[in-house]
Amino acid sequence: MIRYVIPRLSKRIKSQKVCCFCAKTHVTTTQPTNWKIAAAVCVERYPVITQELNDIEKRFQDMCSKIDVENSLLSVHEEKIESEKKKMKAKKEKEEKGDKEEQSSKDISAVTAFDKEDHWEKEVKEYQIPSRITEADKKNDMKSPKRKLDRKLVLIVQEIINGKEIWKLPDGYYNNEETLKETAENALQQRCGTTLKSNIFGNAPHGLFKYKLPVSVRETENAEGIKIFIYKAEFKDGNVDLKDKEILDYKWVTLEELSEYVTPQFEKTLKEFVLEF
Repeated sequence: MIRYVIPRLSKRIKSQKVCCFCAKTHVTTTQPTNWKIAAAVCVERYPVITQELNDIEKRFQDMCSKIDVENSLLSVHEEKIESEKKKMKAKKEKEEKGDKEEQSSKDISAVTAFDKEDHWEKEVKEYQIPSRITEADKKNDMKSPKRKLDRKLVLIVQEIINGKEIWKLPDGYYNNEETLKETAENALQQRCGTTLKSNIFGNAPHGLFKYKLPVSVRETENAEGIKIFIYKAEFKDGNVDLKDKEILDYKWVTLEELSEYVTPQFEKTLKEFVLEF
């Protein structure tokens, strides 16, 4: 009986000592348990032109156009062409038989459907189709929202955090004097200037990204980590005007280019609500 009690008792006493030691250590090195709240804005510039069709899409489009033409009725212009063809054929047959008809002044001055087609073909030849490649594309200017017109672009900014240059969304810390959306609007204006025109969708955030701060800075920041509530915004006009000294640089990037700048975790969070079709 004693042989079984003593090991269990000694184990219990040892456990109590360890617990007391841990409790004492925890008291002396207490870390903050609260989280800072921040609001960020994901400004999206939507595609301006359609993407180029691939081979399968081109073939499908040609097939649909052919079916539409075969099944559609004649337009007013096409009916006029058919009518003029019949008149010309009948006139030619009469001339071959030796019958001549005097043309009225109305027929001479009339503009035929063939004349209209000649005029339209001339206009088409003179028209120059604008290039899909802009000056920003040629210069690879990633600071211009006029690059990659057939793709969706996202605005990211560069800031020094804990001594490291980090690419992220324009954001700011929340305070109790304003709503979370007002925090996002003020942060975008302070970080990117007033020349950037955009429209934030709704009053509720579209995403949440949180991360823990390094242990070395938790006491100075008085927080265990940061929770960033992300709002979506549609780009309207203008561009970033860097007046905030904390912002080093900015870029307009595609969803594929995001991986070159942000962390995989942050990229995953963004791609949950930033979609491209």
